[in-house]
Amino acid sequence: MSDRPTITTLPSGGRYDTSTLNTNFQNLRDEFDNLIGRSGTTGSNNSASGDLDMNSKSIRNVASVFNTSGTDITGLTQVGFAEEWAIKAENNLVSTGAGGNGSSDYSALHWAAKSEEFKDTASTQATNASNSATTAAGEAASYAPKYTFSTTTSMADPGAGKLRYNNGTVASCSAIAIDDTTADAGNPNIEDWIKSWDDSTSTIKGQLRLVEPGTPANYASFNITGLTDSTGFVQLAVTHVDSNGTFGDGDSIRVTFVRTGDIGNTGLTGDTGIQGPVGPVGVGLALALGG
Repeated sequence: MSDRPTITTLPSGGRYDTSTLNTNFQNLRDEFDNLIGRSGTTGSNNSASGDLDMNSKSIRNVASVFNTSGTDITGLTQVGFAEEWAIKAENNLVSTGAGGNGSSDYSALHWAAKSEEFKDTASTQATNASNSATTAAGEAASYAPKYTFSTTTSMADPGAGKLRYNNGTVASCSAIAIDDTTADAGNPNIEDWIKSWDDSTSTIKGQLRLVEPGTPANYASFNITGLTDSTGFVQLAVTHVDSNGTFGDGDSIRVTFVRTGDIGNTGLTGDTGIQGPVGPVGVGLALALGG
């Protein structure tokens, strides 16, 4: 604290003289120095042995640090507690003395290590899921090629991997334009298979079924009655059989086709019926009875 003030003169008629006042100022300074003095002044600096009570909030000798309950928590202990929260080994709980709950409180180092493990696990799971999805997509494509639905209704090439109706109302659709290539990986060309859909000699060549895999309640079935092969796409002549829901522009759909068998050969005309042989003529026997 600052040096004491010094008085050299007083107004006449004062109660105390300058010597008495200066002595009192010196005594006050010495007492403050003894309690909370600073380095470089006279007296026993920083030698307080009691508590300085400020509205029941105690300031105590800095050789020991106390919490609000009066428990001694030295600086070194606090550093140790902080260290536990920061770098205590993985899978080792932070002690209850450091504030841990004894069951699920771990250090930052622990959670960092776990996050790396979780990341590796998640990466492996993502890879496995991707591989499974690729396998599933391949299996689906081998049975039901994928197409993307287009809401455009003009009968022209719908574009790679797309198909479209000639009418915005599915029940009124009478033609479908389907591209030669599918929307599966690599856009494989299945033109030759599509062109075989009218090979049956029956009036109804087969049945086409479209379904949205993510929402299988959205589907449509059509009878195919003929087709026209064009450059890059095939136009199917169809009649609506059944449907539910609608396909939106860009929706992914799967396509299946079931062929109708050929018309059977006409059976042989039956011969004119011939009367069967006449049965034997009955012979009448006359019995003469003597009288």
